[in-house]
Amino acid sequence: MKGLVQLDKSLSYTLLELPNLVNIGIRDNLLTSKSKDKWFPESSDDCFKSIKENNPLLNTFYRNMKIDSLKTHINTASDTKNKKIWDNNQNTFDIILDEGKVHYPNYLEQDKSISVMQPFKKYMNFNKYQPYFQPRGRLSDLCTLNSIGPIGVKFTKNTKQDVSICYANTFDDKDLSCITAIIEIGKGTNLVLDEYFENKKDSIKLYNIVYLIKEGSSVTINRKYDLNDKDNSASIVESRVIQFPNSKFTLDVTGEGSKHTQDIVDLEIYNDCYTNILGTFNCFDKSINNMYVNLDHKGENSFSRVDVRSIIDDQAHSSFLGSINVEKSATGVDAELFNKNLLLSNTATVFTEPQLDINTKEINCKHGCTVSNIDKDQLYYLQTKGIDKFTAEETIKRCFLTI
Repeated sequence: MKGLVQLDKSLSYTLLELPNLVNIGIRDNLLTSKSKDKWFPESSDDCFKSIKENNPLLNTFYRNMKIDSLKTHINTASDTKNKKIWDNNQNTFDIILDEGKVHYPNYLEQDKSISVMQPFKKYMNFNKYQPYFQPRGRLSDLCTLNSIGPIGVKFTKNTKQDVSICYANTFDDKDLSCITAIIEIGKGTNLVLDEYFENKKDSIKLYNIVYLIKEGSSVTINRKYDLNDKDNSASIVESRVIQFPNSKFTLDVTGEGSKHTQDIVDLEIYNDCYTNILGTFNCFDKSINNMYVNLDHKGENSFSRVDVRSIIDDQAHSSFLGSINVEKSATGVDAELFNKNLLLSNTATVFTEPQLDINTKEINCKHGCTVSNIDKDQLYYLQTKGIDKFTAEETIKRCFLTI
């Protein structure tokens, strides 16, 4: 096969070539695993058929995301697996989600309000989740297909939890890392979830995460991206959020981009829900940062707000695509979506595209986007107060992201 190099039991490949390698079994994956029927038999087959027909990397969905940095990246699969030292992560975080495995402290064994979903755990019924992992024609399909196995965490009903999760990797190699995860929050539960996405040096990490937020629950996710090795690491995080009736969900994302970052959020919102999506990004050097938010209002009387802000400097690249879809029966919806960008360099690039698809009149919807430079009058005013130019610029930048 053109472009492939095989030496010393190692295989180098790009993501464009990966669909043709799935059947070879270069790693344990959902399609070739002996446990496939216990996990996602239909979804893995459908994902495989989808990527054979249309490689996700060629999807026009990625047209403004500077996708070439992923197309040309060389991944290396090897029989030699060097285990990575996690530094202090095991003591810093409550739960560590890895490729096909969940690491957690002993106290969770006794905590009946939290249960861990391991791929090889006896009596674990993953089949009921597979409708949420049907192909979408995106990189999440490659993630699902090439995961060692699905993992997850389940929070029981009517509890209050404050939990931190690190998405990490066991092996210190340059191979693609894929994590397919399920986060299920029971009815009436109040959850604050701190998420941390660890970079894998000289490698790409794909995530396909489904969040099931049951009736009457309230969930706040504080999502942060690793700043170490970000210039030579790529993270593609696809989140699918299902908000059952009368639930509340807030996602607060912060980051600086990386060699290539995608934060893709698809939400299905039902009756009487509250949804709040916040994003603050400070992108500089040659970092690439892309965010996509799609709110699909399926039920009545729901409230949603999207506010994503980015600072783009040096040769950085930023893109935002946001959409609000309101179905015909979803009357009483109140939804707003805004994206604001502060462009500080002639060599930086920013793409912003807000969209509305409204199918009923009995709603309130707004959307908008801005791209601006630092206001010279504001800068001058701060300097007249004795503040030097650099400090004045930093103050304006901080205010832009927080006010």
